[in-house]
Amino acid sequence: MTLYITADDLRRGCKAFREHESRDAMYKISRELIEQRWGDAEATADALGVLLLTWNQAAYRYGAFDYTRLQIFLEANATILDEYRAMRLEDIAILDTLRLSQLFNALLDALVTASGRRSPVGAGKALHLLAPRMCPLWDNKIARQYGCALYGAPGSAAKYGRFTQRIKEVLT
Repeated sequence: MTLYITADDLRRGCKAFREHESRDAMYKISRELIEQRWGDAEATADALGVLLLTWNQAAYRYGAFDYTRLQIFLEANATILDEYRAMRLEDIAILDTLRLSQLFNALLDALVTASGRRSPVGAGKALHLLAPRMCPLWDNKIARQYGCALYGAPGSAAKYGRFTQRIKEVLT
């Protein structure tokens, strides 16, 4: 498998993000809120909203997701989310892409808007916030860079699984 970036590229990119990303305040606040309120599904849904409604504005501009549906997702998946929060991607021997894809799809459904729009970018960002050391952050530009280009929600869970595997390969 061809690696699209090296570990040094990843480190440089992370450094550049920290130095230049003006939206970092929302990311930090969302992460802090999730850390402080982990285990409280309602508060965690609110913390996710802080980031998703700003960073993923294009997806939710004409209607946000249903916070109750997101809260139900968090409650139903608390065990796997706890496991993922304790894991580091580079430390696991074999990535269970099927289980990750199922979680991604469930989150994609939990974040659906009233108009039926599903945002793979929103699901990926939310997974990253929920389990930041296990689930890498992605968006359309990052997905393209790793050969996992997004063209809507269908098939996006498998693409996120491939993307996560490629990040794991870069890290190890």
